[in-house]
Amino acid sequence: MKTICVTLTNRTNYSKLKLILNELKNYENISIKLVLSSTILLNRYGNGFLDIEKDGWIINKKIDCALLNDSHEAMTKSIGLSIIEHASYFASVNPDMLLIVGDRFDMLASAISGSMMNIPIAHIQGGEVSGTIDNVVRDVISRQSCIHFVATEKSAENLSRNGIKKNNIFNYGCPAVEYISK
Repeated sequence: MKTICVTLTNRTNYSKLKLILNELKNYENISIKLVLSSTILLNRYGNGFLDIEKDGWIINKKIDCALLNDSHEAMTKSIGLSIIEHASYFASVNPDMLLIVGDRFDMLASAISGSMMNIPIAHIQGGEVSGTIDNVVRDVISRQSCIHFVATEKSAENLSRNGIKKNNIFNYGCPAVEYISK
């Protein structure tokens, strides 16, 4: 049995991963552990975790780390709290892989924890360019990841140009578009 920890930090993470999660649950040799933190747990952002529970998923860990302030200092402190809590959870579960989507600051914590604990990371939607701090976060997550599932050929080229080995990059398109089209 292989354990894959899937970290979700906001509502869009789940919509991007929903079809992938549904596919993974068809494999008897894979155990999926959902780890939620940040705004997906907050009422003021729509309680995104309720959609996950409504779909029948068990949330294995809820990490309360979001400081309710939009300052850069609060974001940084939220990352710090989240790193500590993710590290404790990963140590208790000892996952075989982390599945991470996206580029937001709050996803960085699970990537740092997993990377420092030598847990292989599969990153969805690396290589994109948005012109914000998300570019830096996305690039850091990509550097920490060993498998890359990009949404476009341009994203694959961007990763390759940044030193990611081409044989570790797979262009499967955007999972959110797949979800919407179904």
